[in-house]
Amino acid sequence: CEEIFNSLDGFTDSIRVFQNDLRGPMRLACSDSFAATVLQPALTDFMTQHPYVAPQIQLGGSDQIKDLVLRKETDVGIIVQQGDLTKFDRTTLITSRFCLVKSPAVKFSSPGDHIIIARHSKDSFSKRFLDCYPQHYGEAIERYLLLPSWLVCKCYALKGAGQAILPEFMVEEELKRGLLAKVRCKVPMAKIRLCAVTKKGRSIPLNAS
Repeated sequence: CEEIFNSLDGFTDSIRVFQNDLRGPMRLACSDSFAATVLQPALTDFMTQHPYVAPQIQLGGSDQIKDLVLRKETDVGIIVQQGDLTKFDRTTLITSRFCLVKSPAVKFSSPGDHIIIARHSKDSFSKRFLDCYPQHYGEAIERYLLLPSWLVCKCYALKGAGQAILPEFMVEEELKRGLLAKVRCKVPMAKIRLCAVTKKGRSIPLNAS
């Protein structure tokens, strides 16, 4: 948690020099998972400090967000740092690690039982987890629940519907409160980086008057 909020504090500090007259729309694009967790407290604090700024949040996956940034339909995108980012300037905001979590109220026979994953690309950790699982447990995961986002995966895990593969920053609070518990698993858990991206060579509009 400390690493996450230090990163976000640094992002806020980078524009704090303009705090006396910052105003107008602030256009951001990110996933619903990020918007509902880390961004919410940071944005609430920012709006208290800058009452004349009107944040406008668009939601989408990383590929959609990159398109919005390139078309200048949003000023800053927050995405998973993967794939081709040569057209973007970027700043790493969060480095986290994936984990397997479940409700402590339910028991499963193995780490591959009732797996819940978010929609995945060929580069995603969810895909790698499914590919690597047989090497460590001798059998493939034939069935899993595929959901549209990490946020929805977390909701299902909280209800006891299965074991979700999620970044730790998504479940820090639930782990602390005992609402979710980590599952021990032989498959190595990869790191994930979230970064803020802007179109290469384009400065972030300050919307100051």
